[in-house]
Amino acid sequence: MREGLAHANACLKDDEFFKLIDATGGWPAGYEYVGFEHTSERAAGFTNLNQNTGWWTTLNSQDDYYLWKLSPKALQRIVDAAISAARITSVSAATLHIKNSRGYKAELAALTEKAK
Repeated sequence: MREGLAHANACLKDDEFFKLIDATGGWPAGYEYVGFEHTSERAAGFTNLNQNTGWWTTLNSQDDYYLWKLSPKALQRIVDAAISAARITSVSAATLHIKNSRGYKAELAALTEKAK
């Protein structure tokens, strides 16, 4: 546990918690996750185990923290680079499917066969 670092309440927003991490020394090298103990103090600390148990909850990863530190302009550059690098090598109606907001999938090949 880190002195002064605590996840004060269930409604604490990530940016507030990340500011507290900065105020108590920043993210230490060698740790991948941060979480808190299920005690009245909700003391927080860093770990390399991404697990939730009855006495510990993992909250954020190192990636979450460092993405938060980037400016909106830098984040947009990352998104733009990912979009420009994405390539679709081939599309086949036999393997393509549509997923609706409730998670149901429909195969396009089956839909086009029914339409004939």
